[in-house]
Amino acid sequence: MQEKIAIYWWAFDPPHLVHEKIVKYILDNNYADKVIIAPSWEREDKKYKVNSIHRKNILDIFMKSLIGYNVEFCDYFMTAWVEDNLTAWVDRYFIHKLWFSPIQVFGTDALASIKEWDAKKRAALIIPKIFIYRWWFDPSNYDLNWIENYTIIDMDLWKDLANLSSTQIRNGWIYHFLNSEIADYIKKNWLYK
Repeated sequence: MQEKIAIYWWAFDPPHLVHEKIVKYILDNNYADKVIIAPSWEREDKKYKVNSIHRKNILDIFMKSLIGYNVEFCDYFMTAWVEDNLTAWVDRYFIHKLWFSPIQVFGTDALASIKEWDAKKRAALIIPKIFIYRWWFDPSNYDLNWIENYTIIDMDLWKDLANLSSTQIRNGWIYHFLNSEIADYIKKNWLYK
């Protein structure tokens, strides 16, 4: 039987406890057999506040927090750049590498813009997807009949953390939502100030 692999390719700028909980939840609840962490590249809509060396060091610490889980790190997308649909491009890369289309992990807020960036409907209809429920974007308020091959995961065990994003950490220094080693690294190197 084919292994279920999920590609978790968010920014991870910086990776925090919600990212860690999402990976563990996906694996512990058999939504996937393996998760590949594939941090995204800098682009027009996503500018990083730390250089690639610090970003890689922080991600190395993050990966240590996932020891014991079937998780792999892919740094290819940290330097890659494309002009077309990012989701389709990530899918093509992993089809070439794995010989099948892996599950891609999104937040439910991606449902608001998917029609804009997925004109060919590859992400909507073909690519297997997991949408992580985000409290500020309730998918039940939207017509999802045009989307196929997806699962929405509501990890209500940690609603307080579901409000968290890396942007809030970058802007507000919310260290208690970071792995302590990552928080120490950020403080020691004066990052995100």
